[in-house]
Amino acid sequence: MRGYVRAAYRGLVSLGAATAFTAVGYFGGLALIEHQNRVQLQDLSSFLLHRAEIEADFAFIGLSDLVEAGVAGCSPSALGAMRRQVYVRSTIKDIRVIDDAGMTACAAFPETLSFDEELVHPVDALPARNTLVGLVRLSQESTSSLGVLWRIGPQASIFAVVNTDALLFGVVPAALSANAHLELQLTNGDVVASFVAGDADREEFKESAATFSATSARYPLTVSMAIDGAV
Repeated sequence: MRGYVRAAYRGLVSLGAATAFTAVGYFGGLALIEHQNRVQLQDLSSFLLHRAEIEADFAFIGLSDLVEAGVAGCSPSALGAMRRQVYVRSTIKDIRVIDDAGMTACAAFPETLSFDEELVHPVDALPARNTLVGLVRLSQESTSSLGVLWRIGPQASIFAVVNTDALLFGVVPAALSANAHLELQLTNGDVVASFVAGDADREEFKESAATFSATSARYPLTVSMAIDGAV
């Protein structure tokens, strides 16, 4: 009888140990998966920021080419050079010459001016690491664009309107995209691109969401991501 009790006891101890070991392995596996998910999502926010930097780079290069060519006014040759840059740089929607009050002296494609909801004031542009260049938000009807500005004279700047509409679309994994909120902002909080899916605009989502962000060292840009925490 005593041998039977001892055997049963040993069996219970072994079962308890195995159960504990399995539980530790299970929860440890969950923790590892969560850590990997967070690392991947943080990497994704850095990738989105890199995409935004590339768009700003293309605008910067286009403006640099114009400045180096001496384009500083609204002559027919200057307008032709600006139109060519818009054609070559697919992310640029328009290039303009503006004064310090934000009034447009000329534009590569004047018809785009009808979409603007407000003037862009050069003094509001946030400086990039290259201080010749500044970034500012341009509000256009129901959306916003990124403006890249380069001062070319005491009271004049050349200004590129950069397309950010599709920057944040189609980049979140399908399993996470049902409830997600992505934003590209200037460092002063101005939103220049956004993507909202599902219930991501509700306060309940914001309180429980897992958040990730990345900030540029070269431009006054930051990307923020809010993903359904349970997913």
